[in-house]
Parts: sequence; C-alpha cells; structure tokens
Amino acid sequence: MQESCEHLGVPLELIRVEVQSEAGLSIEAAAALRRYAALAAQLQPRECLLTAHHRQDQAETLLLQALRGAGVRACRPSGLPSFRVRWHARPVLDVPHGELLKLGRQLENFKVIDP
Repeated sequence: MQESCEHLGVPLELIRVEVQSEAGLSIEAAAALRRYAALAAQLQPRECLLTAHHRQDQAETLLLQALRGAGVRACRPSGLPSFRVRWHARPVLDVPHGELLKLGRQLENFKVIDP
C-alpha cells in the first residue's frame, strides 16, 4: 500500500484500531464500526471519505449478513451514511469488480490486490 501511494503521490496515514467482539455484533461488524469511527475522526468539516467499495463487495456483505442470520435491516444497501456533518461516499459501488480490474491493468505500473 505504501509503495502504491508513493507512486501516485498520495499521502498515506496508517491508523490502528483495536477490535473486540461486542454484544450483538459480528467481529466483522465491530471492526467496520471501529474503522469508520477512526476514519471519521480524521475528517475535517466539509470533507468527504471516498472508499473503493464495488459491486462484489456489496454482494459479499449481503451474503455474509444472510449466512449469519441477520435480519432485513442488516442487509440494507449502503448509501451515504452521515458522520454528522461529514460524509462517506462509495463512488464505484455500481461498478463491477472486473471493470475495476480492467482499469487497474491500464494504469502504468500500478497494482493493488484486494484480498
């Protein structure tokens, strides 16, 4: 990640969070809450957090929620949740994973693997 950011001239700050299983939450949900809280704390007023969640990520989340027996509310689509006056947007949510990989291959010497 650091090499990719340096190559693109993008600043990188790593933020560590500690995650413990919380009552009523899966470890994945607890981790997501901690991650987004840490990211939201870094945003200044009127800034926007953009993440590269894509269509396959959304499908995986839905499948995991269904497999763990989550109700309909837990499976709602992700939109633009507010961090009070701050925002989180997923601009490529409707883009198929394959299209993003195709774009990535077109970028010179740029490679990031999303496990």
